[in-house]
Amino acid sequence: MANEVFKKKLLTVLLRAADRKVRPKIPSKQLRQGLTKTVESGSKGYLEIPHYWALYVHEGRNAPVHAQNSTFLIWYRDPRQDPRLVGGKTPKRASQLRRLTSSQFKDALQRNRDAREAGLEPPVVIVRAVRKSTEGVPFFSNESRRGMQGFVDEANDIGADVVREFALEFLKKELDVKGSLKIRL
Repeated sequence: MANEVFKKKLLTVLLRAADRKVRPKIPSKQLRQGLTKTVESGSKGYLEIPHYWALYVHEGRNAPVHAQNSTFLIWYRDPRQDPRLVGGKTPKRASQLRRLTSSQFKDALQRNRDAREAGLEPPVVIVRAVRKSTEGVPFFSNESRRGMQGFVDEANDIGADVVREFALEFLKKELDVKGSLKIRL
């Protein structure tokens, strides 16, 4: 029983520290907000982002809709106007992705024409030549200049502190010590 309590406490403290370390390194506000910490029994803990496209951002792989095979890349300056999105929010699951219909594409072209005639910036960016995606930022990596850089070393120190604190609590309880007790590890 004490073993499970200790493991859960250690994982909770480590995940909290990992969250503080990596969250500022995540360039996307939506991905930063989606970052979750989960402690499971059996010595497992997770720091994860549920959005299906986080993998592409974090590893720098091809765009999730494989834009290099597309004729056009279409981006709405105001996401709330993008008919592919629900309320301007990018879907978390790939199954929630919507394609732009022919009539929606024609509407986007017309909106751009109207904006240009009025001397305004086009509301829809349409790129005809799609290039390979840019390199992503591996924010969970422990390598130099990455989000978790140096976390392994910090985790050892954090773990030692948690072990010391837990051992003190256990010994005080077992030995029925009322005052202070010190342990050197």
